[in-house]
Amino acid sequence: MLQHRVAQLERIFHPKSIAVVGASERGGNLGHRFVKALQFRGFEPIYIVNPNASELFGLPSYSSVKDIPGDVGLVIVATAPHLVHQIITDCAKKGVTGAIVFSAGFGELGEEGKKQERELVEIAHRGGVRIIGPNCSGIYCPSAKVASTTALPMESGSVGMVSHSGSFAESFPALAGAKGIRFSKVVSCGNESDLNAADFLEYFGQDEETKLVIGYIEGIKEGRRFFEIARQVSLSKPIIIWKGGLTESGAKAASSHTGGLVGSRDIWRALCKQTGIITVNSAEELLDLVLTFCYLPLPRGKRIGIISGPGGFAVTTSDACAKFGLDLTEFPHDIQQRLREIVPPVGGSVTNPADVSIKSTLEPGLFMKAIKIVEQSDNIDIIYVIRGLPDKSFLDDLLETGKDIKKPLGVFLFRQEVITEEHLPLLKAGIVIFTDSARGVLALSRLAHYSEFLRKSPIL
Repeated sequence: MLQHRVAQLERIFHPKSIAVVGASERGGNLGHRFVKALQFRGFEPIYIVNPNASELFGLPSYSSVKDIPGDVGLVIVATAPHLVHQIITDCAKKGVTGAIVFSAGFGELGEEGKKQERELVEIAHRGGVRIIGPNCSGIYCPSAKVASTTALPMESGSVGMVSHSGSFAESFPALAGAKGIRFSKVVSCGNESDLNAADFLEYFGQDEETKLVIGYIEGIKEGRRFFEIARQVSLSKPIIIWKGGLTESGAKAASSHTGGLVGSRDIWRALCKQTGIITVNSAEELLDLVLTFCYLPLPRGKRIGIISGPGGFAVTTSDACAKFGLDLTEFPHDIQQRLREIVPPVGGSVTNPADVSIKSTLEPGLFMKAIKIVEQSDNIDIIYVIRGLPDKSFLDDLLETGKDIKKPLGVFLFRQEVITEEHLPLLKAGIVIFTDSARGVLALSRLAHYSEFLRKSPIL
């Protein structure tokens, strides 16, 4: 059963042909958006289904899915909701593998809508069709030239993503893409009338192209199965989840968004801890963790060494380490001795954090020397550097130094509001830049805790 379901999803993510139902050349038409995105990437063949036209987008237009000559692998439905039943019926008769139902107006509206969803699924399954949605934005698979928008990177990568939010399924890969991250597959699963987050997690666990799994999840329809799958997948691939609907008001909003049921915060956290799921609480935290897990190696332990210029941030970052479970142990005597040779005796410190003092603003090379020294410490697993907004020479020196550092290296740049293109060489060299000190510590702690989870897990 597992291999059959994985094979079905593989055919959906890599369809041999796609039909778009409801597309027109009228501005603002959502089907129009899907067709242009597919044409932009060079996907073919594309079939247009619109009974009111004989040709659209330079392609023949058919009255129904059944009228399309040849096989149809995937159907994208972008019509009014009252037309969807007949379209799924045609898909079942045609032998379509999968249908992505963008159309909304189903389970998120209440019990009558959920009843309609169940009827859709019954029709689909009789013909062997699997449904993604309704109320979703579809899939993104760069290696198959499939996307719902032209804004996403053309290149394929190693991050798989499942999202209950269609807009987030499109915006986050674009945001991460600007930081050099590339995705293997992304799916917006909407109301999950048929295929759900557990199915996609199971697929990502089997997918050789996917090395990191992330998600924005509201309700979980098969909770026990989801966590059983997560426990297995976590042993080989990190899973990072932003969970919505953990408060009363959030749960109410989630119900009206996708019709999903949600659980309590305490239960969610307990289950995540047992299964190895890594949790975040915002899009910013999710991006920090994606950069951290994609660009940094796993540390041997939770011991962090801090090198700071601004003294105040050394104090608050130490507080964050205690809060998020990183060990701030003193550097060994020999490491402190070597630091004393470069750190000014007034205004500096050689314990942990190591404070290279205000002199580092005039002599930024002090940071590079300190990084090399701290890396030699046997009781440090992670290095974290705190620096004010730097000039290009500092970034160049950091890049040159970081190439030889084997331990995870994170850098918080004070007053740096966003990660820009000038930081991409650092990321690709294995140096992660953070724009908030505490969030940087959080991301590094999650990396350390996942490493600990793997060390303590039994070998299957």
